[in-house]
This record gives sequence, structure tokens and C-alpha cells, in this order.
Amino acid sequence: MQLAVVSAVIIYMARRGRYLLVGWLWYLGTLVPVIGLVQVGSQAMADRYTYLPSVGIFIMVAWGVSELVAKWRLRKIVLGILAGIVLALLLLCTRMQVRYWQNDLTLFGHTLKATGNHYVMHNYYGVALRENGQFGEATKHFNESLRIEPRYLEARNSIGKSLLVQGKIDEAIECFVELLRDRADWADVYNNLGTAYARQGKYELAIENYRKALELKPDYHAAINNLKIALEEQAKINHQRKKPDEEK
Repeated sequence: MQLAVVSAVIIYMARRGRYLLVGWLWYLGTLVPVIGLVQVGSQAMADRYTYLPSVGIFIMVAWGVSELVAKWRLRKIVLGILAGIVLALLLLCTRMQVRYWQNDLTLFGHTLKATGNHYVMHNYYGVALRENGQFGEATKHFNESLRIEPRYLEARNSIGKSLLVQGKIDEAIECFVELLRDRADWADVYNNLGTAYARQGKYELAIENYRKALELKPDYHAAINNLKIALEEQAKINHQRKKPDEEK
């Protein structure tokens, strides 16, 4: 309704300035692909989606301001000063935002605060902490993610990976097996389970799980590489077993 009203006003005013109609039509036209009708990834919306539609608004503002100050005596000086102020403010905002993009910890830490305790961000921040070796803090965020949304299986997978990295293999295996009971079509979990078995030297089980991962996701490069290594290790073991028999 609001878009219809604004569109009607713009069409009425366009008789005095065609740039208004051009800018508004640009805005509406480029807004269609980014309002969620066609969803890209898990997010329904994101700030980056506003960049292209905003060009239309900037067209309206730029030409509108130019028309507004056309009869001013000192318009060049005034516009120059205003442009300088705007650029200075944008520079300040950019400098503030860049601080959050230093690494995953700063990015997801800030995002967690900005999103208001969101379960997905707890998981992402936990992953960043785990990659930084802060396993205790990471587990706290994984658990908090599950407390907020118990059905969020990604956080349980993150817990399993954390256990795997810490060398708690039996606990990691238990976590991955339980996950696969809830969701049997998850290639990443099969790959993780295969890695856990490989670290125990159970290469047959590892190979079995890597192959299941590849059945679900044939282009899964990590699983392909892991399967290759597991097959080589299994071949070495088989060769060592055959050697004593041949000597006999």
C-alpha cells in the first residue's frame, strides 16, 4: 500500500522532473530480485541487497538537490562543503565498521551483539572460538545455541567437531552417530565420523563413512581426500598382515 501511494506521488511529481520517475522505476525494478521472491542461501534478506536498488534513490536525491539549489548564488561552495561533510561522515562510519572485519572473532562477536542473542550467531561465534583454540568458550556458545533452538543440528555438529579437535574421539563418535539418527542425509557428519574412526585406526569404518558422504555429495573434496588417505592406510595394514603369511 505504501509503495503504491509513493509511486502515485512520484508519477504526479514526475511532470516537473523526469529524474524522479527514472530513479523510482530503477528502485522498484531492482528491488524485485532482492526482496525474497528468489532466495539465495539461508538468509531471506541482507544489507548488501540494498546497494543496487539504492542507486535509484541516489538518482532522485542527486538531481533533486541540483534542481533545488539551482538559483543559489553560492551553490557550488555550499554543495562542496556539504559533500565534504558527507564524505567525512562516511569515512568515519567505514573506519568503525572495518574494526569488526579484522577476523572471525571480531566479526561474529559483533554480529552476535547486533542480532540480539541469535542461535545461529552463537554457533558461528563458537566455531571462531574453536578455531582460536578456546574450546571451553566455544562449547558454551554451542550449548547456548542449542538452548535457544534445540532443533538446530548444526550446533550439535559443531560440538562433535570440537570434541574431535580436542582428541575426545569416543565422545565425538557418540555425538556424530546420534546426529545421524536424527538426520541420515548429512554428508559433513559422515565425513566427520569417518575422520573420528580413522584417528582410532578403524579404517574400514572410516572408509565406509567417507563413501556414504560421497554418495550424498559426490564433489565433497574433503571426503575424497580423506577417503584416499584411509584407503592408503588400510592397504598398508593389509600388506603388513600378508607379509608374515608369505614368509611362512
